[in-house]
Amino acid sequence: MQAQRLKTETVGVSSQSLTNVNLTARPMESLQLEARYQVDDKHDLEPLENRQLHTKWEMAKNLTLQGHLTDSEVAGGSSNLLRLVELVRDRGTSGLGLRAGLASYESPDQIVDGARRVEVHAGKPSGLAVSAAYSEYDANTFAQYPDDALLALSVQHGDPKEFSLRWRYEDQPTRVAPLKAVDMQLPALGGNLQMSYYANPLAPDGKTVRQAEQYEAALGRKLFGDVTLQLGYRYLDYTETDLVDQNIRIQLDGGKEDGMGKMAISFLTGDFCTPRPNEVTPGSSLNVSYSRAWGDNSKLILTLQRRTPPTGIAAEDNTEGRLELSMGF
Repeated sequence: MQAQRLKTETVGVSSQSLTNVNLTARPMESLQLEARYQVDDKHDLEPLENRQLHTKWEMAKNLTLQGHLTDSEVAGGSSNLLRLVELVRDRGTSGLGLRAGLASYESPDQIVDGARRVEVHAGKPSGLAVSAAYSEYDANTFAQYPDDALLALSVQHGDPKEFSLRWRYEDQPTRVAPLKAVDMQLPALGGNLQMSYYANPLAPDGKTVRQAEQYEAALGRKLFGDVTLQLGYRYLDYTETDLVDQNIRIQLDGGKEDGMGKMAISFLTGDFCTPRPNEVTPGSSLNVSYSRAWGDNSKLILTLQRRTPPTGIAAEDNTEGRLELSMGF
């Protein structure tokens, strides 16, 4: 059993007290209980309580029955109540893996009663690995999907060091169209070659679904010594319009900081560029960097970056250079 009380006071503003009580028990070898009680008491607000109970019963080798109960008070006198029961089979490195859950969730604006979630995994990627998932609620927030359930399928064969092929399908209510994807990876052209096809992929922001067909190829190989080359090409053909988009990635780096120095050069366009916070993705980005270290704490870093605006946006190119020198005595 462990108890803790933390009090924070801000001079002239307010104070907050946080009380935690944790209890862990194992009444029998195969049964484990964990309970947690928390009180969040702010200076001018009503204290909020949070109660959690987690149980884990080892029914057999690699097979457990897990239960979760959470009651969290929210401002206004109401609470969020979660009841979840899961049957879990750990597949280890191979064999059959299973996770089947039944959840009930109550909040001020939503009631979910008897929502189901099932995940099945079988096989090994070096031979044939198959996985399937069906869920009527979000596994993170426990919010029920409005109209339909999540359905995901995956089939994978082969070792990426030799030859690997993977097919995926995913559909859920938040998608305007289901994802269909094929990924292939194999050693070729003196390095590692990856090729893929995606129907309705996610945009680089990880949220927006593009109604397009995406073709992509990437090659990584060592040229000589410790100098490596990375090439990438992405072709997007949008289905709702006549728009076609093409992006490339060229990266070259090598050297050692404690020797003659390490240098990296890259040229990226479109999707391969990393946008800055609160800025649109640039049309292209040229990056050059050089770094060298000597002694115990001395280092020189030189960077140069030139970014151009995306097509259709009237803005000037941006060029930045930075020199950093640190020396230890």
